[in-house]
Amino acid sequence: VINMARAGMLGFFGAAGLTPERVSAALDTLQATLDPLGLPWGTNLIHSPAEPGLEQSVVQLYLSRGVRRVSASAYMNLTPHIVRYAVSGLTQDASGRIHRQNHVFAKISRPEVARHFMTPAPKKILDALLAEGDITASEARLAAHIPLAEDIIVESDSGGHTDNKTLCALFPVIVALRDELTHQYRYSRPIRCGAAGGLGAPSAVAAAFSLGAAFVLTGSVNQGAVESGLS
Repeated sequence: VINMARAGMLGFFGAAGLTPERVSAALDTLQATLDPLGLPWGTNLIHSPAEPGLEQSVVQLYLSRGVRRVSASAYMNLTPHIVRYAVSGLTQDASGRIHRQNHVFAKISRPEVARHFMTPAPKKILDALLAEGDITASEARLAAHIPLAEDIIVESDSGGHTDNKTLCALFPVIVALRDELTHQYRYSRPIRCGAAGGLGAPSAVAAAFSLGAAFVLTGSVNQGAVESGLS
């Protein structure tokens, strides 16, 4: 992640499956190394339906430590925790423009899941978070006017667990959904659609960009590197 930032790219620390203590230690290193240089970085937030307490504690850690970018993965439905992260810190300037503090990069491989992130946060979840004091009334109000995520990672078949879709079939469907929802909700800013899955060679990356990807995200090829610490 540090080397990618120094090379002008955005990397996400693979926090999935790690304890909050291990993630906190990684944040120490990332913030101490990259924040003084003004370089961007992010970390992973994985949906943990069997361990909601773990997901909640990681989100609380990210909010308390000022983590500004997360790659949200394995979500089938929205949880209060991902919504809380996304809407925390929303503000509006004098011109009416809404500004985000936290940015969600939602990794999806199905249109129905993409829809959750491309639409405003559900009122039911916002009301519950507001009642618990986890968000403010202003944040809840502003969240109704923007998509939960403005960066969508369209993940095709990869070296990990996906829905076995090919990028050339999946990507245009998600882009069409993006255009439909942008028109329906009259978003003032574009939702960016990036590509992931099966991008293990320069020609594959070129193919993703030829489909119209705003960016690409690699994963399995990174895990195969010695620096990943997996082996």
